[in-house]
Amino acid sequence: MREYIHASKDQLPAIVNNLLNDIEAEVRNAAASHITDICKNLEKNVIIEIILPTLQKLSNDSSDSVRATIASEMSALTAALSNEDTVTHVLPILLCLLRDENTTVITI
Repeated sequence: MREYIHASKDQLPAIVNNLLNDIEAEVRNAAASHITDICKNLEKNVIIEIILPTLQKLSNDSSDSVRATIASEMSALTAALSNEDTVTHVLPILLCLLRDENTTVITI
């Protein structure tokens, strides 16, 4: 993890994406729990093209805690996007999470 400490803003999306796609649920969950703060430092197009597709994938993650974390972070993430982008890119993720079988994910 030490190599990530000195990452430039250009490297941040790839690093975050790698963490969100880690094989360990704990790592994915930890990365997801910081996604709103991380996205504050990213351009809108990077959020739409790199981060949101990964979050879409994670909305079906095998780990309940990852899905619950994604659900809790999604509403704050909309502040970085326009209304149109929110409807187009975030709403499908939220709808997927609202259909989750685990009540912990739904109630977040």
